[in-house]
Amino acid sequence: MTFTARRFARTLTAVAAAGSLALLAGCSSDSDSNSSSAATTTNAATGSCAATTGPLVTAAGQPEIQLPQPAGWERNTSQDSELVRLVLVNTSLTKAGFTPNIVVTVTPSTGTFDEIVDKELAAVRKGMGVEVPAGESGTICGFESYTVTYEASGVQGVAVHPITSRMIVVPTVNGGSSTVVLTVQSTDPTNPTYIADSTAMLDGVQITAG
Repeated sequence: MTFTARRFARTLTAVAAAGSLALLAGCSSDSDSNSSSAATTTNAATGSCAATTGPLVTAAGQPEIQLPQPAGWERNTSQDSELVRLVLVNTSLTKAGFTPNIVVTVTPSTGTFDEIVDKELAAVRKGMGVEVPAGESGTICGFESYTVTYEASGVQGVAVHPITSRMIVVPTVNGGSSTVVLTVQSTDPTNPTYIADSTAMLDGVQITAG
């Protein structure tokens, strides 16, 4: 199975209107992939970020973002942009024509943390037409975060499945902020490898304000 760049590109058009949290990346076997191992480092935990072991893959741009890269997860660069900073997919965990993936997006943001979160959640409800339950507040690398799991709407023939998104608001040098969103999903969410890998990536992300 390979990454569906065409379907992903259509999704990104919706993201531009709906907000970064609404990103839904689809995978199947009907298009070419563009995978790259990209630059990786090891044990780069810094400051108040959670300690992590193994390779880290670096996203382009600022803020500096490094994501744990578990075995089997490969970088796909076909949709890299100012919005989409990093995509990892694991074809070995493909089920029902859908390949598990994690997408990292970065968008400029304004307002308080609560206002930013409310805008993102409203965008999901409007852009994807799904209910979004209450999430959980926390901190990642010392920055405020909010994690929520909601059901995909089953667009483009993909089975309904849970999506977990973690928003992290990172201050910028000009006094503003950037919203980093990690979105991970699978149509086989109870798979033990997927559970372990997605948790490692969400909890082990390393972020340094730029």
